[in-house]
Amino acid sequence: MHEIDSSIVFAHNKQLLRQSHADQAAFAAAVEETAFLPFVLPLNWNFRPRWQQSFFGPIKVWHDYQDLPGQLREIARYYEQPDAVIQYHRGQ
Repeated sequence: MHEIDSSIVFAHNKQLLRQSHADQAAFAAAVEETAFLPFVLPLNWNFRPRWQQSFFGPIKVWHDYQDLPGQLREIARYYEQPDAVIQYHRGQ
């Protein structure tokens, strides 16, 4: 068994920081070692408002500690309607 460094270096406020744990490295290794190509979900299934400025359709997973903005609550209510049509949405 081998170990995987799951840390990620990222830039924030013009400073390089290291996130000590992330799941991307282990997931990438598992995909490579098994040669399994998983179904990839669209961005709205794991929406990160700090980095993503737009999306199509309803947001499935709000990946942030901030409360969901009122505008997105309205969008979510729209997509609860059976005749809702998937649309492009852009953040402010």
